[in-house]
Amino acid sequence: MRKLYIFLFLFLFSLTGAKAQHGVTSPYTIGEMNFEGYLIRVVPVNSNGFGYNIFFKNKMVVQQLNDPFTSSPLGLKNKEEAYKLAKWQVQQLHQRRSTALIKNQRFSGNVAKQLSISSN
Repeated sequence: MRKLYIFLFLFLFSLTGAKAQHGVTSPYTIGEMNFEGYLIRVVPVNSNGFGYNIFFKNKMVVQQLNDPFTSSPLGLKNKEEAYKLAKWQVQQLHQRRSTALIKNQRFSGNVAKQLSISSN
């Protein structure tokens, strides 16, 4: 009986180890991704919107919780649009010299059109 328990324990342990090594194929399912040296975390906003935080060297440099095109507190419509805009904003950060926190920055409709993002 003791051998059976040991076998079951080892079997379950190997299953959890295999699952951990499998990993997640899409960064959207875990809520964060690394992009050009920055960490992007998508966060839920209100009941069905999304915003994001961008970190550089463990310091938050951007917090975008509103829809940046309309200033709506509902955020962006989906995670994919939040990641798309956050990646675009990271590329803009390379030109910036200040390390001050950017919070709920507004963007023009041209950016939304360029990135194919609809307002919430």
